[in-house]
Amino acid sequence: MAVELDSDLVIIDDSFIEVDCRQLKNEIERAEYNGTTIVFAGSDIYKCKDIGKYENVFFVDKTLNKEEVIKHINLVIQHGMTDVETKSKISIFDHAEFPIEMYRQATKLLVNCGFNPKHKGFLYLRDASIMTLLEIRGGSLSKDIYPVIANRYNVSDESVERAIRHAVSKVWQTNRLEPLSKFGIKYRFDDRPTNSVIISCFTDILRELNG
Repeated sequence: MAVELDSDLVIIDDSFIEVDCRQLKNEIERAEYNGTTIVFAGSDIYKCKDIGKYENVFFVDKTLNKEEVIKHINLVIQHGMTDVETKSKISIFDHAEFPIEMYRQATKLLVNCGFNPKHKGFLYLRDASIMTLLEIRGGSLSKDIYPVIANRYNVSDESVERAIRHAVSKVWQTNRLEPLSKFGIKYRFDDRPTNSVIISCFTDILRELNG
């Protein structure tokens, strides 16, 4: 995740989940946050409560289009909550290069299969599945996917691999990944699937969901 905290204004979409908020909080602290205005468009303040203590952090109601988002932001500016000007640099956080609807689908897919959004492996597995589907990097997990995710979250390649494996193990112990059958693609696992197998499964499902 990369949020440009040197921007005057950062707009964050409502698909943010609690674990994303923790990542943003870490970025704010590492960057010695000094006043960037952050607007959560539609996000629940309770799942981002740790960020609410910072100045210039605001939450706006769920909106249906960009025009409504702009209207809400203008209200914030007009009431003197920030000194953002027309020519200010605007940063839109859009989950890196991922289409937002696909990002939501992947999040929902993992949650429905029993993965815990509070675990780092959830983040890494979600990103790896979308990256594989979009062919953003080459096909090798260890050489292409893991290094990109590791760089994004400021961890080692080994940490990414280990966190995904741990998340898969937890779900395997709980439900043997049986919820996968709900998505119309039949999978049968005799043993806990490897990282590459589960990423391939989720990629297949996302591909079906996106026609």
